[in-house]
Amino acid sequence: MDEKAEIYKGKNALWVYAVAVFYNLLPLFSFSLPKNVSDWWILAAVFLLYYAFDFILIPILARNRIEITGHKFTFYYGFGKTTYEIYDLKHIRRTHNPIAASANSLDRIEMDFGDRELIVSLRDNDGFIRRIKEIHPVSDPVK
Repeated sequence: MDEKAEIYKGKNALWVYAVAVFYNLLPLFSFSLPKNVSDWWILAAVFLLYYAFDFILIPILARNRIEITGHKFTFYYGFGKTTYEIYDLKHIRRTHNPIAASANSLDRIEMDFGDRELIVSLRDNDGFIRRIKEIHPVSDPVK
């Protein structure tokens, strides 16, 4: 019998949506620039390559969550899916560290597994931390 997963949805800050919209509108301004009609294929190729990035960006915005099942949690982010053993967790804490991470907000959780770290941003960071500590009482790192 499978356990029902507890789902914690990822948080996408307003600035992440603003960057995505700006990114997608920026090339449209190229239509106002003077252009040589014989170079239409270059413009088409640039647009195609430019908007191909949306195949990465859109899944990151749409598929961003953590599911806790038993003593493990699975982190879904874009096309990725990674499962972590909660009992391997050494430290967990809130952070606003702007380091590049799989977190679409600066309101983040930093988790240290000893051999690797994970930084995520969830809509209910405090609820997730509380639940993890119920399963495995870990300490907050010394600051």
